[in-house]
Amino acid sequence: MSGLWGPLVAADWRNTPALKGRAATGADVEAGVAVFYISNGSAPHPIPLPVCAIHRDVKGGEAIPVVVIQAEESRGKVFLGARPLRGGSLVCTLEEVKFVDKPDERFFK
Repeated sequence: MSGLWGPLVAADWRNTPALKGRAATGADVEAGVAVFYISNGSAPHPIPLPVCAIHRDVKGGEAIPVVVIQAEESRGKVFLGARPLRGGSLVCTLEEVKFVDKPDERFFK
């Protein structure tokens, strides 16, 4: 899986591969279309993907621009798979992000 989670170009965020309309599989994670999969069951959450957001760690971490590529519901919570612009991936909850319509100045720093 090396090389899957490199940096993203903010102006090209709409072309970020995303998982739409179904729950992820292990193969989706390996292909870079999903960040996680839930082996004991989940359902897709109806957020249009990909979507820009600002992630803030609930423990008071920094606010970072991300592109959300996955949204699934499981055990009464919504989990998101996201790609930070600087590279990497993260899993968070719906409460940890603020969606933005398009990249703002934070995406171009």
